[in-house]
Amino acid sequence: MHELLVVGFKDRYQADALLTEMKELEKAAVIELEDSVLLEKTPDGETITEQSFDLFSQIPTTGALYFGFLGGLVAWIFSGASFMGALLGIQAGLILGWLAGTVAAKYSDAGVPKNVVNEVASTMNPGTSTLILAVRGDMNAEKVLDVFRENNGCLVQTTLPRDEALALQKAITCYSS
Repeated sequence: MHELLVVGFKDRYQADALLTEMKELEKAAVIELEDSVLLEKTPDGETITEQSFDLFSQIPTTGALYFGFLGGLVAWIFSGASFMGALLGIQAGLILGWLAGTVAAKYSDAGVPKNVVNEVASTMNPGTSTLILAVRGDMNAEKVLDVFRENNGCLVQTTLPRDEALALQKAITCYSS
């Protein structure tokens, strides 16, 4: 389960800065980001979407590698330890694993849900940007709040518990239009 944070900004530069700092916090094991989506609405109204973690490319690859190894091992055992049996098992496992991973990625609800991205994008004003963060597990609230204090964003929406949401809202100084 993850919590969502939606933070609005006057421009893309500020959203990029917050995302970079959040990734640094993740490297320092302060926060665990499951996914992040940066939305930018250009002055002419076009929405640009950049998702940090491409789940669709990660899950099929992982499935192919896992089932490729497993298929090779099983085929090697059942073929009487022959090299050709293992080779055919690896190939079959890679194909089946990739197909299973592709199906799993298509129906997976990991990361930021598409309906949230679409909803946020439809409410944005031209020339603004929004950062959607999917945070997993516990986080060091003080360090995260310090990073939010340094950025000039506005908390638009969150699924955090009420007390944490209020603390975050106080930490963020919304930009003036």
